[in-house]
Amino acid sequence: MKTVFLFLFLLFIGIEAHAGVEFFSDKKKIKAAKITGVLVQSSKTVNDTASEQPRNREYFEFDSTGKLVKKVSYNSLGDTTLYYNFYYDDKDSLVIRITFKPGGIIFDTTQYEYVAARKGPMLEIKEKLADGSVISRIANHYDSTVRLIDADVYNELGQITQKRKFGYDNQGRLINYSVTGTNGEIIEETAKKFDEKGHLAKLEQYQLNRIYIFTFINSKKLIEKISKYKNNEPFNKEIISLDKLGFPTETKLYDIQTNKETLIEKLTYMYSYTSP
Repeated sequence: MKTVFLFLFLLFIGIEAHAGVEFFSDKKKIKAAKITGVLVQSSKTVNDTASEQPRNREYFEFDSTGKLVKKVSYNSLGDTTLYYNFYYDDKDSLVIRITFKPGGIIFDTTQYEYVAARKGPMLEIKEKLADGSVISRIANHYDSTVRLIDADVYNELGQITQKRKFGYDNQGRLINYSVTGTNGEIIEETAKKFDEKGHLAKLEQYQLNRIYIFTFINSKKLIEKISKYKNNEPFNKEIISLDKLGFPTETKLYDIQTNKETLIEKLTYMYSYTSP
C-alpha cells in the first residue's frame, strides 16, 4: 500500500519531500544526469557533542531510463536488512516488487495491475499478493477534461477505506489534495502555493495530527521542511543542500522545540554515474 500512496503523492508534487528515493522520482532528470545509484547515509548526532554515530544506510539503483530497479537497506553495522527489486512493463509502470531477506530469501512479492480506458487515463490500480489476491484497489474518476478529480480506495474485502479529492486552479495546476476516512475525518490534506512567476514555492501538508511546511526554490527543488504539532508549535526543521543539478547532497534535521536549534540527524548522499 505504501507504494500506491507514494505514487499519488508524487503525482501531486512531482517529488516526495522526504529523505530517500523520493528525491529522485524524476526519471528524465535521473537519465539526463546519468545517475546509476545513490547511497544515502544516516548519522545521529550525540547529545551535546559534535560527534556523530552512523545509523542506517539505503542504496537506490536506477536503470538507463531513470527507473528505480533496486533498493537495499543496511543497518548501522553495514549488514543488509532487506532489499527490493522492482520490475516494470513496456509503459514504464511498476508491475512487481519483490522484497528479499538476507541470503536471497523472498520475504514478500507485490504485484500491481492497471486498468486504463482505451487511449485514455488510468481508471484503476490494484495491489496484489503473489497468489493473485487483491489487497488494495484504487478507482480513479475524471472530469470532462480528463483531470483526476477523486479516487476511492478499497481494502481486500472490497470496502471503501478512503476517499481522495484533487483540486485545480484556473490554469489547470493541481493545487490541493485531501484524504478522508470512512467516518468523514480528514486524514491528510495538502495545498500548493506558487510564486509570482508560477513556480512552486511552498507546500503545506496536514497528516496524522502533524503539519508539514515545505519550501522550494526553482519550482521543485526542496530546500527546507518545517514540522509542527497540530497546535502550530514547530518541533523539527530539515535543511536540504542541493548540487547544481538540484539533487540533494546533505540533509540536516534539527530539533527546534527549545530556544536553540539542535542538530539531531544528518543524511549524506553519494552518487554513482555511467561513464561519459
